[in-house]
Order: sequence, then C-alpha cells, then structure tokens
Amino acid sequence: MTRCRFITLYILSIFISFFLSFPVYAENSMVPLLEKRLDVALNKPMKVSQNSVIYALVGGKIRPAGWLLKNSVLLMQPAKNNFYRFHFGNSVGYITQQQAFEAKKNQFPADTLKQLDQPVYDYLVTTEKTPIYENADEKSTVIGFLSANLRYPVLSRIAKKVEFDSSSMISWFIIDFGGRLALIDGQDVSLYKGIPILTYHHLLPDNENKLFRHTSTTT
Repeated sequence: MTRCRFITLYILSIFISFFLSFPVYAENSMVPLLEKRLDVALNKPMKVSQNSVIYALVGGKIRPAGWLLKNSVLLMQPAKNNFYRFHFGNSVGYITQQQAFEAKKNQFPADTLKQLDQPVYDYLVTTEKTPIYENADEKSTVIGFLSANLRYPVLSRIAKKVEFDSSSMISWFIIDFGGRLALIDGQDVSLYKGIPILTYHHLLPDNENKLFRHTSTTT
C-alpha cells in the first residue's frame, strides 16, 4: 500500500512539473500568468495610446487591477501573446501591445534621487477606484487608477500643507508604477494594518513566556 502511494505521488509530481513548464493563462484571457521575472535590460519607455485596463495577478487569478490613461509613459517590455508587461505592485501588470507605442527617452520622468531603489516603506489599501498622480498635487496629471480592494507597496510618504489651511497636512504616498515614480493622495486610501494572528505564545502565562512576550504577530 505504501509503495502504491509513493508511485501515485511520483506520477503526480511529474504531471505538475510538466504542467508548470508551459505558460498558464488567465480564464477567458490570453494574459500569461507564469513568465520569467522582469528583465530590466529589456525595459523601454512606452506611451499609452488609449485608456487601457491593467491586468495583474490578484488573489491567484489574472484580473483587472487598474487602468492606464492615454499618454501615460511607463517602462514596459514585450510579453507573450502580444502583451506588454511592466512593474505593478509586487508583481507584473499587462496591457496589449496595440495599446502602447515606443516613446522618446526624454518623455519618461527621471528618478534623479534614486527613490525607486528604496525598500518598501509600507502598504496602502484602496477602498474604491483610486487616482494615481504625476505629482503630489490633486491638480497634477492623473496617469492611471488602481482598482478597489487592492494592496499596493509604498516607497515613501511625504506631507504637504492643505491649501487654504496651513495648519493641516495631507499625506502623499510615493509608489513604483511601471518603473516610474507616481503619487497617491493619502485621503483616498488607508494604510494596510496586517492580519492579527493568535499564536501559541499568546496562550502562555507571563512567567512561562520569557522569549516571545514582546513579539508582534501581525503580518
């Protein structure tokens, strides 16, 4: 019986390996799910020719995760099935190649302070369709939107005085959006607070819990 189970597991592992050797596609779409990681050397500044839906891996499936607006310029590279892909959150976003064309290098905003090299500062969470701005100003150009109920990494946070009320401050979150710096108004989102998890050391009395008394278990 043990030998039979071993053979079954071995055959199953071969099948899974064979399956994963091919690109996986989203349901009702030809967006590739499994590809090699983004190769920075292949990135080119691309200009969006029309308002376009961003597809990305969310909750284990490729779903609409946001929008790129016409004339936005991001760093993109070719993907399978006539898609372009680009940095999106901790993963990759996709649009079709018909929706973008190569832009001039001077049209792509430079990251002179190397802010894109910073580690993730925090995560924001959207509760509704959320605009992405070029600058920390609601009057600046909107280059895209994030979908509702999306978690997105934040590189840093800045504070600006509220117009007509110098005593109040507004937080702006700087993000990496397609290999470029972009900003989100802190009033439109909330910071991700993690998921509290009850673990073994929570159940121990203080006199026994000597190693983990001050350990945070919020992930």
